[in-house]
Amino acid sequence: MQIVACTYKSASEPRSEEDPCVPGQPLLKISMAQEIHEFLQTDLLHDDLNDLAPFMWLLAVQKSEHVSRMHEQLVRGRRIILTEDPGRHLLWYYDRVFIKPLPTYLTNYAFWKQFLCDDGVRDVQRGKEVRKAALGFVRSYAFLIKSLSDIEIAKNHRLIPNDLDGGAILRFLDLFRKGVYDEDTTPRYHYGELRLQRLNLYSLFKFKLYYRKTYGQYSDLIQGLVAPFVFIFAMVSVALSAMQVALAVRQGVVGGNGDSHSWQVFAAVSQWFSIICLSLTLGCIVMVLLAVLVLLLRELVYALGKGRRVIRSRPNYDPPDAERTPRLLKAETADTVFDSFRPSSFEQSNVT
Repeated sequence: MQIVACTYKSASEPRSEEDPCVPGQPLLKISMAQEIHEFLQTDLLHDDLNDLAPFMWLLAVQKSEHVSRMHEQLVRGRRIILTEDPGRHLLWYYDRVFIKPLPTYLTNYAFWKQFLCDDGVRDVQRGKEVRKAALGFVRSYAFLIKSLSDIEIAKNHRLIPNDLDGGAILRFLDLFRKGVYDEDTTPRYHYGELRLQRLNLYSLFKFKLYYRKTYGQYSDLIQGLVAPFVFIFAMVSVALSAMQVALAVRQGVVGGNGDSHSWQVFAAVSQWFSIICLSLTLGCIVMVLLAVLVLLLRELVYALGKGRRVIRSRPNYDPPDAERTPRLLKAETADTVFDSFRPSSFEQSNVT
């Protein structure tokens, strides 16, 4: 069988006309089918994140397009961290957001047809999962990049190839944004950005200590664990000190050790001050607990009000029995989607 394969032009990548490399992957030849399928599973799948799908309606806004654009990430004060882990893509943690670079092979139509469609995959079920992950991943870039300024930021952070034309990228991603729906993607991509801290918390329900580590050394972990205990210790210390003062005043008055008027005034002030300290300590604890409860109830009400999840689906969608190739990957629209990349970035070669 003869197919048309596209090889990425790069002076640093060795290639042969008979057996070209996978675009952007100089160590993988097109003929290495089994290795390529294994590579795609490693590079695109996020099974552990899909396992948390039943809890995700509590973790994040229930919209797949809930993704801040590249320039908005900077406006929010977030540092863009490059990651090759598909399970970290679009996770954020305080002032950091993790984004996986757009692989060159996902802009290559010939590669999609040979390795990401049913006719080119041996393990059909696993192949469907890989294809869904690929579609969801590229669509996430359609939400990240919507303007030339977003493209420049992405290029500066080495998330997309520098030699791709900005207009071509926007047209390419726009078709994924309009033509790929939630049912075409994995459960993870039914949602946009996810908070890593919440994922770690809800991973406990899956009997895991965390989803991804947020610390590099044990000292960082210990600091995070010590902070709440320090707060509790401070509250208890204040309460105990106030109670000791109150008891000491009581004993002094009962024992008759201070009969003067000034001593009795001081004892009364000390006793009331101790009571005020105890009340403030109790008030702080109650306020913290109420704040946590209100936030949890607010998010629960919001999630239930949205009907668990707002699915970004096509009108009157009736899922077929067999998986279908999305509209934008059908032969009649392939040139519209991918052709803008070919003149400047790809060359044609025949592979048997």
